[in-house]
Amino acid sequence: MAFTIFVILQILDLITTLWFTHFGLREGNPLVLWLTHFAPNFTAGLFLIKAWAIGMGWIAKRAGHPMFFYITNPLFAFVVLWNMYWILFLRAW
Repeated sequence: MAFTIFVILQILDLITTLWFTHFGLREGNPLVLWLTHFAPNFTAGLFLIKAWAIGMGWIAKRAGHPMFFYITNPLFAFVVLWNMYWILFLRAW
C-alpha cells in the first residue's frame, strides 16, 4: 500500500510540476533543475527523474525497507500540496 501511495504521489508531483511550470514558474528543487539539463527538454527530464524515483521505491519495497516510504510519502505529499497552493494562488490572480 505504501508503494502505491508513493507512485500516486510521484505522478501527482509530475502533473503539478508541469502545471505550475506552464504558468511560468520554475522548478524549485535545484537538484531536479540541474538533472533536467541533461535531458532533451524539461518535461523529458522530469519524466526520467520520476521514473528513477519510482524505481528506487520499487527497490525499497522489494528489499523490505518500509522506512523509505515513512520518510518519502509525507515529503512528497507536502510537495504536491505546495505545488497545488501555488497553482491556486496564481489562478486567483
